[in-house]
Amino acid sequence: MIRIVVDGREYPVVEIYTDGSCSPNPGVGAWAFITKYPDGVEKRESGVATETTNNRMELTAILNGLKSVMTTFIGVVRLHTDSSLAIGWLQTGWRRNDPGIKRLCSQIEMFVKETTWKKLEYVKVDGHSDDETNTLVDKLAYNACLLYRRHLDDGHGWEGENDVSE
Repeated sequence: MIRIVVDGREYPVVEIYTDGSCSPNPGVGAWAFITKYPDGVEKRESGVATETTNNRMELTAILNGLKSVMTTFIGVVRLHTDSSLAIGWLQTGWRRNDPGIKRLCSQIEMFVKETTWKKLEYVKVDGHSDDETNTLVDKLAYNACLLYRRHLDDGHGWEGENDVSE
């Protein structure tokens, strides 16, 4: 189990990897996250959306990944993303012109404020790098998007967002 010292005390760490995908951009999109809990349990989830953007899917993945950790968890949450924009919006308050981006950032910020987590760390991961978990979460998002597009191409409608977890 990974532990990090915060204010002189050791705390367990939850690792979250996130990714978003959109094809074309804007268009059909998908998000995915993998959460690794301190006890070794892992959770994977993905979902899809119509008429969205890659950046919205990146933030949706982050929001859903963060929500996979109990708000009462006493420890450190380390969020891994390959989205420099998401980190900029959430960590440094970069300008958010798009109403969807503003809404998602606000939801993430409100959720995090209600937690008892000792610390939330953002970790920038190089996209398509040798990071095994980042590669896997990228495939989850890509495959969810691909599955959704095939469903639509087969002439089936799909109302709103829908979960296509593994």
